[in-house]
Amino acid sequence: MNHGEGAHKIYLIGREFVFLAALVVFIAAASWGLVEHYTIQEKSNIEKTLLSVLNTSHASIKNQLKSQKRSAQVWASSDQVQMDVVNLTKLRLDRHVLTNSTAQKHLRQWMLPLIDIDGIRGFFVIGAGNINLASSRNTNIGAVNLLPPGILERAWSGETVISLPQASDVPLQDINGNMVEHLATMFVVTPVKGLNKKTIALFALRIEPDQTFSPVFERSHFGDSGETYAFNGDAVLISESRYNAQLKRLGLVSGPHSDLRLEVRDPGVDLTEGASSALPRHQQPFTTMVKNAIAGKSGTNLDGYRDYRGVEVVGAWLWDSELNFGIATEITVDEAFNSFKKLRWVMGFFTVFSIGTLLALAAVFYRARTDIWVREDRFRRSLKYAVIGTWDWNIKTGNLIWSDMISPLFGYQHGAIEPNFANFLSVIHVDDRTLVTNAIEACIEGHKEFDIEHRVVWPDGTIHWVREKGDVQRTAQGKAIRVLGVISNIDVRKQSQENLALHVKELNFQKSALDEHAIVSITNVQGNIVYANKKFCEISGYSVDELIGQNHRIIKSDEHLPDVYTDLWKTISQGNVWQGELKNIKKNGEGYWVMSTIVPFMNDKGKPFQYISIRTDITTRKKAEMMAMTANRAKSDLMANMSHELRTPLNAIIGFSSTMKAEIFGRIESEKYREYIDDIHFSGEHLLALINDILDVSAIEAGALNLYQEHASLADIMKASIRLVGSRADQGEVTLSSTIDATCPVVYVDERRVKQVFLNLLSNAVKFTPEGGQVSASSYVTDDGGLAVTICDNGIGMNEDEIVTALSTFGQVDSGLNRKHEGTGLGLPLVAGLMKAHGGSLVILSQKNQGTQVTITFPKKCVGDYSLQSGS
Repeated sequence: MNHGEGAHKIYLIGREFVFLAALVVFIAAASWGLVEHYTIQEKSNIEKTLLSVLNTSHASIKNQLKSQKRSAQVWASSDQVQMDVVNLTKLRLDRHVLTNSTAQKHLRQWMLPLIDIDGIRGFFVIGAGNINLASSRNTNIGAVNLLPPGILERAWSGETVISLPQASDVPLQDINGNMVEHLATMFVVTPVKGLNKKTIALFALRIEPDQTFSPVFERSHFGDSGETYAFNGDAVLISESRYNAQLKRLGLVSGPHSDLRLEVRDPGVDLTEGASSALPRHQQPFTTMVKNAIAGKSGTNLDGYRDYRGVEVVGAWLWDSELNFGIATEITVDEAFNSFKKLRWVMGFFTVFSIGTLLALAAVFYRARTDIWVREDRFRRSLKYAVIGTWDWNIKTGNLIWSDMISPLFGYQHGAIEPNFANFLSVIHVDDRTLVTNAIEACIEGHKEFDIEHRVVWPDGTIHWVREKGDVQRTAQGKAIRVLGVISNIDVRKQSQENLALHVKELNFQKSALDEHAIVSITNVQGNIVYANKKFCEISGYSVDELIGQNHRIIKSDEHLPDVYTDLWKTISQGNVWQGELKNIKKNGEGYWVMSTIVPFMNDKGKPFQYISIRTDITTRKKAEMMAMTANRAKSDLMANMSHELRTPLNAIIGFSSTMKAEIFGRIESEKYREYIDDIHFSGEHLLALINDILDVSAIEAGALNLYQEHASLADIMKASIRLVGSRADQGEVTLSSTIDATCPVVYVDERRVKQVFLNLLSNAVKFTPEGGQVSASSYVTDDGGLAVTICDNGIGMNEDEIVTALSTFGQVDSGLNRKHEGTGLGLPLVAGLMKAHGGSLVILSQKNQGTQVTITFPKKCVGDYSLQSGS
């Protein structure tokens, strides 16, 4: 090998090494990027679920406490209670006198039926000096009430107050019927007004937290290990833990209850695994969650932290400054990321396996090619010094003349063998003689080329290979008169071919290793199978004989649209690699999913002549994904069914309250009753509107929303929507305008649903725009023939994270207890779903304190011509 050839080979090796290294880096980077993508996606999904559970439990406990306050107010404002309280305040502050008074008896007759209903355990009437004037128990009468002074002061000032769970001063019966010392209890206290509308006493109800407070959190969790609980400013649980039995075994609580008995501290180790903390409980730090919450910071942690048992969890939390307690929802890291960890393991294994296989194949290829280069170099050197003989055979006389170089080719010294045809045939291997003579005759008689390889046997018995090539000399009439030829040794080339065959066999061994872990098949350009490995047969249920010659359509399912296969064939027929997930069908009709990579083999003209498909079975993962989709659909169906069930009593409540407001069956004398009826009617309509939104969102999620489309004027729809929102805009001193007029194209839409979209967007814009602000609506035709409607305001605006929250179901940007703007968090998700149902889109552009621009776009198929004008 000369210097130029060596340099060229070094160049080739270096270039291929760089390519191989780049390919390895690409595979590793792609796998890492995919893992990172799924990590972010999985954390986002977990965070959404945690926040949804947290916000739901927060709203539920607020409604629960609000309902209990309203109940106390209703009883305290009743004529009977007010009359009895007035009479009690006139009596001498003597326990005997108060206990045996008529007013005391009346109150107990009124209030004792409430005991054991809705978690109410007793009542108090508290007079001047915070002396108990009446109670469900005689021992409390005449004594100073033990409620915290701050609660009583607020109640005397006219506020209805509800206390956090606190330890009872007397033994109480718990939810299991056991008498328990220092059982958690709650009180709701409200003022009792006299005829002069001034507070003359306080009315208090004792509430059972295990029936009214803790159950709200017990119902709010997801997963097998999920938990939602409440805690006060001292980081003490004020709701029951779902792990009471486990906490008792771990020695963290001494009885069957954990509320008011457990501080939310980090033991530093997992107590459930038998580990022991190095610090006593009172010296252990608060958990990461509690430290943030009691500092007034709401948030989430998806990286993992220890809960009060030392178990690693992820969670979300908030602190309600109005109610003065925090709420947290948590789930163990193992359960939250269980499916993702399995996916990450599979991807890691596949990456390592792919890189390992690539390196093994590259090593074998390099070794084989290096050996071939060595053999070729030796062959060239052999040719340089080899003996090549010539011969001349006179057909007419039979004389055979060969050169001096031929004898060594037959293993003889020069002159040791006489040059004649008989001796020539004698050195040829017995199995090759007929082959040689037939080739010579065919050359002479059939005008065929004489070019043949055969074996010769040397005197020492060794076998060697030679190649003979000859040409026939003929007369003018075409008659053969002599044959001239050359003969050369080809032992080196034959040996190289045998070595190459061995390397090919080794490559086949490497391929068999791949066959053990992947489904491999090779087809021609028509898709007919020419090779199928054992794994393919095991998965599909077909034998090799049943697959070879069949088109790959034999395992095709009806799961995918024709466009999928059109794209597949277009990609590989152009010489590109196609990757994707496909559902195939086994011989028995059962379906299975694979991740498929199809690689084309190209000929020297750059055209594919074969395709190799390498697939991995992903059926288990796909089943898990489908189960998750089914569970989500079931959730939507359940919400829809529950909403339907609630509509019937709500319609009755709204209808009857409307009748009472209209005083159809007689005048209502009491102004209080009028207030109650107004509250009932407003609350019923508000709840019905919420349920209707839930029904719409559920229908969209379940794919069951039906549109009733017709040609409609967008200007008329916008005009009607502005009329409905106008009063709210006037109240907030917000200017509301629209430039959408009769020149706007007609649209083929569900008019009621489009009006619903406009009302939601206009209401949001007005609601979040301060006094003196402006809200405007406009429209324009897009470049692709669609129609866009833009609603702009110069209100409070949102940042990017708040936009994501606003577009999530039940997501509320202004979600604190002191928030200024009411809402359910369904408006924008509903708008997005309705636009998607029309084939359109929703885009929100907003900046904090600079306003918001919302653009909805109807596709070209929904846009008509300009001939239908407003009102036509």
